[in-house]
Amino acid sequence: MSDTNWAGNLTYRATHVHRPTSVEHLQDLVVAAQQARAIGSRHSFNAIADTRGVHVDVSGLPDRFDLDEQAQTVTVPAGQRHGELVERLDRAGWALHNLASLPHISVAGAVATGTHGSGDRNGSLASAVAGLQLVTAAGELLDIARGDDDFDAMVVSLGALGIVTYVTLDVQPTFDVRQDVFEHLPWADVIEHFDEITASAYSVSMFTDWGDDITSVWLKSRAGIRSELFRRSSGDRRGCIRCPVSTPAPRPGSWASRDRGGTGCRTSSSPSPRATATSCRPSTSSRARTRPRPSPPCADSPPAFVPCCWCRRSALLRPTRCG
Repeated sequence: MSDTNWAGNLTYRATHVHRPTSVEHLQDLVVAAQQARAIGSRHSFNAIADTRGVHVDVSGLPDRFDLDEQAQTVTVPAGQRHGELVERLDRAGWALHNLASLPHISVAGAVATGTHGSGDRNGSLASAVAGLQLVTAAGELLDIARGDDDFDAMVVSLGALGIVTYVTLDVQPTFDVRQDVFEHLPWADVIEHFDEITASAYSVSMFTDWGDDITSVWLKSRAGIRSELFRRSSGDRRGCIRCPVSTPAPRPGSWASRDRGGTGCRTSSSPSPRATATSCRPSTSSRARTRPRPSPPCADSPPAFVPCCWCRRSALLRPTRCG
């Protein structure tokens, strides 16, 4: 067989990909295989998930959505994609504290590799894990929970300790999010104020094409909390966010709301690397056209709706005076 990772820069050496449909089937596969390795959404750019044996894709395991509202946890299949999970949680009135950047990332793959999410005060995705079930190399079924010996190491294990079947995650009541976007922030300001910038909102993302500045800074805040970048000296307009062409009515939205702006990040299909590089920028669709004008006077412009990334959080682009 010949299978590549998501980016296409790595061809796996595995001889076959198995997709078990039950935990018992998985146990039998592991015992029979000389070498076996779990494979998720194939998003890693290196050979961490590669093997000369067989790959095991756990996305075919029976579905579970065991929501314990008293304990504030949910147990889901290891192969479930984050995009699917957030929709189910949001419908039930619950949320995760942090998210990966793409909807097709598997839950177990994200936590096993220490996927980071965003936000200085937010733990990584792995910090939400309250329990795991996994099949060991001997085919034994092991249930572990927070507080057990070596629990943290078993959560972020890089797939070396077994194949995870189900994951129990901490959840919290659902919440709304707004987003403020600042464009063309000079590198000198980013370097001088880096800690201040990354701590300025619940979640902060910076995007650049390695040119003369940071192309955009996205500040995501829980609704009702306005986030600001550092204040500049009076009259200095460098880094002033640019004004949109159109201004649909702005409103915060659910942390998991997915279809308000047409950026194209869909749960139903895995975005390509090329598409991902562009699809999470402000939309140019008729629903939310936000192409910036060159060097506009920002002070009196009304706010505009701007789509967030794959999670479709509603967002506000609110032009303000710099300084």
